[in-house]
Amino acid sequence: MPLNEQEFSDLILLPGELQAVLKGVPGHGRELIPVRHEDEAEVDSIRSALGSEYYRARGEMFRFRHDGRNYRVARYQDIDLGETYFLRRLPLTVPDFSGLGLPDAVRDWLLSGEHQHGLVLFCGAQASGKTTTASSYTKSRLELYGGHAITYEIPVEMPLAGQHGEFGWCFQQELEDEADLIRHIERSHRYGSPNIVYIGEIRSRYAASEVLRVALGSSEQLVVSTLHGLDIVTALERLIGWAREIDGNMAAHNLAQSLLAIVRLDLVNDGDKKALAMPEFLLVPFRERLKGIRAKIRDGKLAALENDITEQRNMALMNRLSEI
Repeated sequence: MPLNEQEFSDLILLPGELQAVLKGVPGHGRELIPVRHEDEAEVDSIRSALGSEYYRARGEMFRFRHDGRNYRVARYQDIDLGETYFLRRLPLTVPDFSGLGLPDAVRDWLLSGEHQHGLVLFCGAQASGKTTTASSYTKSRLELYGGHAITYEIPVEMPLAGQHGEFGWCFQQELEDEADLIRHIERSHRYGSPNIVYIGEIRSRYAASEVLRVALGSSEQLVVSTLHGLDIVTALERLIGWAREIDGNMAAHNLAQSLLAIVRLDLVNDGDKKALAMPEFLLVPFRERLKGIRAKIRDGKLAALENDITEQRNMALMNRLSEI
């Protein structure tokens, strides 16, 4: 049975003769399971490919395809052991947003045709389902309302490219560095005025600043992105901190003017599998009665948003999110 037919989440190629281990094998929790002896030749072929001049030139993180399956690869230099490769197996398909298990009220609000512009953020810890959820959300809106999406990712992780529904399309672009976002987003309006701009995980000042800038640029364009943050307040603080390095005091103002929604995600144990959970969210439609939330963001009083997050959670339980 080749690796492609086995169940695991990560393949880790260890330095030298230490060979390789699998992570995320069903029934083994966090244990790192050595690859089988009969798989060693296949692992050697992967290691040889990753060590080629082509992939050496791709930097420390890139996408790699093996036996019909895509992997996100991170190259790591251990101070004693040497060079290690971490290969995260990427999904073959993008799941339907309605089937992710998110609360119905929040799901329906996010997918509403009323919300056609603004910034939608999915935050959480590492491996919490952010990219899967953001990609699924983009796909579902294209299926529902048509139009087209442009993505900028480092690297491309989910197979979004192509037609979605009868009238929707997505075009994916892989960048080498987040600093390239400035140049590409400057040109994005030439690409048929995309209805959705999907920017992969925010990891630097460049992405933070550009996400906010492009979200302010149109009343008919959604901007979707992800970022790390163990809670909503921490995630927003991180975003503003990065953006402030370029935009100064305008960073908080730009976020206050552009934010439509931020959702924190988590993966919880459900037997032998992981299930997606939404511990908290903050929805900020562009209505006069929500100006108080925007004022808190603009004035840097992010801790005060906890009250709004709690209030909206209670409204969701009573199926009253339409009143926001």
